[in-house]
Amino acid sequence: MKKNILIVAFALLFIVNAKAQKVSSDNVPVAVKEALKKTYPIVEKLEWELDEENYQADFLLNNREKFVKYDNQGNWIQTESPITMISLPKAVRKSINKKYNGYNINESLKLEKPSGTFYLIELSKSNLLYDVTLTDKGVFTKQEQQGKAKE
Repeated sequence: MKKNILIVAFALLFIVNAKAQKVSSDNVPVAVKEALKKTYPIVEKLEWELDEENYQADFLLNNREKFVKYDNQGNWIQTESPITMISLPKAVRKSINKKYNGYNINESLKLEKPSGTFYLIELSKSNLLYDVTLTDKGVFTKQEQQGKAKE
């Protein structure tokens, strides 16, 4: 089962990387770099990607991964961070346990946007694989089956 989850993770990584291209800091607009520096003055292992017309900064902050996306004018679009199950808000954990009792949580991400904070959770049980999105209050905003997980 874990082998199959790794295969799915690598496939998703490949798909994401097929869209995004690494770019040199020299090719990132000054407004974008300044916006990042204003919010995160000290980061480690900074790398830039260009996804269509948006720039994404991938870096470590206090030894934790962060992915921050800006438009080409330096306007913040979103911040994505891996998060552990125990760190999820209580309302999110309660909603997941109620609706998806017995499912394994494969991955969880905190997604901050101008419209609010959301949590993206990948769940599996037997051969079912789901991606769900919840608000910080535990309200489901998106639920979709991603197909069947191979055992």
